[in-house]
Amino acid sequence: MRQPHVLPSEKMPEKPDSLHPKAEERQSAGLKVLLGSFATVLLAELGDKTQITTLLMTGSSSQPWSVFIGAALALMATSLLGVLVGQWLHQRLDPRRVEVISGLIFLLVAGWLTLDMLRVGHS
Repeated sequence: MRQPHVLPSEKMPEKPDSLHPKAEERQSAGLKVLLGSFATVLLAELGDKTQITTLLMTGSSSQPWSVFIGAALALMATSLLGVLVGQWLHQRLDPRRVEVISGLIFLLVAGWLTLDMLRVGHS
């Protein structure tokens, strides 16, 4: 599409700041999801067995950058798996059902760990 010829003394009308408000909303929502997932996973991983394992491997290998790259790739792979399974579940199940099933799984694991702890305490 050709632009109209404009003389230097003439000014083209200003375009509004927000030509595509939906695109801006999606970008803002995407940034919120990105920051939220980063903060959640960061806090969940602090002091986790993954971090402790990485710490021990670094100390025993004297190859800190190799351990870092290997651990980062492993975390990316598990995150990708989680995203793909999450997307697959979202397409097939009601989100509320996924929340309930996830909650029940966490309760079962908590119960199993509690029983295991009590058995060890009695040994």
